[in-house]
Amino acid sequence: MFSMIMYNVFFVYLKKIIIMENNRKHLLDVNEVRPFLMETAKWAKFLAIVGYVFLAVMAVLLLVSVIFSATTPIYGQYGGVILFFWYIVMLALYYFPITYLYRFAKKLEEGFRSEDKQLLIDSFYNLKSHYKFVGILTVVMLILYGIGIVIAVIFALSYR
Repeated sequence: MFSMIMYNVFFVYLKKIIIMENNRKHLLDVNEVRPFLMETAKWAKFLAIVGYVFLAVMAVLLLVSVIFSATTPIYGQYGGVILFFWYIVMLALYYFPITYLYRFAKKLEEGFRSEDKQLLIDSFYNLKSHYKFVGILTVVMLILYGIGIVIAVIFALSYR
């Protein structure tokens, strides 16, 4: 008897939730924000392409610095190797957020063009990945700057 009452209460409650969900107004209508998102996709694609151009310039500078360090002892014995790895790290760190941004722009445009919901979801997943990567990189850089400032202050105080 008690289980039958609980069973009925549960289904009445579930029915209310389903009715509320069906009657609830959607927070956002895609057609209202479509022009803004399409313009955002164009700017994101532009920024990603500019980022790829800067990556190419950095790659050329990497090659020039490797050739220059091999022919000139100006960097010292290991300076060329350190410079090479520095450029590789910078290229890798710069590549990922640019790629996420480009994927966001392309998938957003394709999703709206083909009316494909999954492409739109994938585009926003890439946007989330872009901001997550940039956010984590920012936190790491702030920590490294903080450590650098503390070390600089310690060295400055030690040479007084």
